[in-house]
Amino acid sequence: MAWVLRALGSTVVVDWHNLAFTIMEQTLRKEHPFIAPAKLYERAFSSAGDAHLCVTAAMQAWLRAQWGVEARVLHDRPPSFFRPLPPQERHELLRRLRPQLVDAHGAPLWPAEGEAEAEGAPWSPWAEGGTPWTTVGSGGRAVARAGAPALLVSSTSWTADEDFGLLLAALKLLDEAIEQQEGAAEAAGAEGAEGAEGAEGAAAAEAEGAEGAERAAAGGGALRVVAVITGKGPLKAHYEERIRLSPMRHVAVLTMWLEPEDYPRLLGAASLGVCLHTSSSGLDLPMKVLDMLGCGLPVCAVGFPALPELVTHGTNGLVFSSAPELAAQLTSLLARGAAPTAALQRLREAVTASEAGQPRWAENWRPIAPTPTPTLPPTLPPTLTLTLTLTLTPTRQAVAAPLMERAPPSARLSALRALPLLLLGYAARGALAALYRAS
Repeated sequence: MAWVLRALGSTVVVDWHNLAFTIMEQTLRKEHPFIAPAKLYERAFSSAGDAHLCVTAAMQAWLRAQWGVEARVLHDRPPSFFRPLPPQERHELLRRLRPQLVDAHGAPLWPAEGEAEAEGAPWSPWAEGGTPWTTVGSGGRAVARAGAPALLVSSTSWTADEDFGLLLAALKLLDEAIEQQEGAAEAAGAEGAEGAEGAEGAAAAEAEGAEGAERAAAGGGALRVVAVITGKGPLKAHYEERIRLSPMRHVAVLTMWLEPEDYPRLLGAASLGVCLHTSSSGLDLPMKVLDMLGCGLPVCAVGFPALPELVTHGTNGLVFSSAPELAAQLTSLLARGAAPTAALQRLREAVTASEAGQPRWAENWRPIAPTPTPTLPPTLPPTLTLTLTLTLTPTRQAVAAPLMERAPPSARLSALRALPLLLLGYAARGALAALYRAS
């Protein structure tokens, strides 16, 4: 197809986000007989484009060394709508998400208004227009609720390249660590109450009681972390069953499907993000981490070779390689006290500082956009432009656009003449897909 387009005076821009044969290795196996031909096919046609873009310097070096492809690095950046969420918008989002704030068995995490009083349970955080994380202050403005549980967010495609079992194991260890902290605090409180003397001892006991009351008002005292997992995928039902079989006292894990416009809002409202993407090739970067950083959200991310191009351990996030390591990070960031820990606050401030000088997508692509060598012919006819840009992510289409802007009328094909070529291309792709499925 690329050669046909070039023969018609068109430009072909290849946007490398990963290597197809490495993705196939995850669903099949490296020794599968279809892998070697797929790799040869990808390599044989890797140079068919007139220009190449790629998402990391590691991928650029690999393409040059292994396949002789010269690509320009275009690091992805989050669009402008990924941003920290103001208090009022955060409050409105959390009120709207209330029906989805249920445990693994479908029961609400917090009692409804009126229900709590009727049963003698702690006061509902939803009363008086509040949420477990916010209250309505003077003038009807939303303010953060003291003692609210931490809100952890992770998005996943529920596929083999993201080991959700690792996160589930880490959350289990976090729950145990919080239980130990609670037990130690209760024991220390009991000893302090017995030996407390004078105003200092009374003040300490009062402070401990106030902290407990704040947590109770936020939702029943014991719950300290709410982990929201977003996305759809083939392994979702499997892991939901594992969540049901792994009850925790201080940590709630719930899956959620969001409207597209609410996903960036949730990131902007969260306390911490977790990324489980490991990359089939080790050469691409997870967009979810970019989105989280764009929202000012600190990230714990599983390490792989290209990740340092995006996450610097201890600066704008933390990098882990195992469930115990992630659990230790979560414990240090989330488990101590009702308010965000000093470590989490420092990490959030570092993310804000590092993102302050970074361009968003609209500005980031411009230095990469000038026409590469050789000088490329101008615009594709409309039908073929659609075919090509469908292979690019929507935000990266703007980069290819300047490469396809100029075309004399003689270079254009009518949609009628282009249609057979399009059908041929889709038929070839369908045949390859069918062969892949059959294998």
